[in-house]
Amino acid sequence: MQSKIYVALQFICLGLLAASTPLYNVPNLWFIVFGLGFGLGIWAMISMRLNNLSIMPELLVTAQLTVHGPYRWIRHPMYTALALCSLAWVMVDPRLWRWLVLAMLLIDLWLKARYEEQLLIQRFANYAVYQQRTKRFIPWLV
Repeated sequence: MQSKIYVALQFICLGLLAASTPLYNVPNLWFIVFGLGFGLGIWAMISMRLNNLSIMPELLVTAQLTVHGPYRWIRHPMYTALALCSLAWVMVDPRLWRWLVLAMLLIDLWLKARYEEQLLIQRFANYAVYQQRTKRFIPWLV
């Protein structure tokens, strides 16, 4: 049930931001930030391959620990990608309610990542070592 709540809230927040973002007169900076986020997400999905790919935090039976590609530096690059794209969407039209939706999304992604890491620790003996040498969302920072 916990996973379904995380995923539902994630999709609600992303949907609200995406649907309310004007597609005209997008400043170049935010277009670039969105592109970087989108590119990071694609790179993470390619690195993870289909044996691991799921929107739910629970691990697939075929899951393997991915430590290459962007996973060399951060444990949740797809969540970082969603945060970058969402930040760009908000900055195109920075109204208070959109900032609140972004804040809800970031809290949701943080909680989802913590839950997912508990499952990864249980499944992969070397995950704790991987956690020590990588950051959760932003290389060398967080």
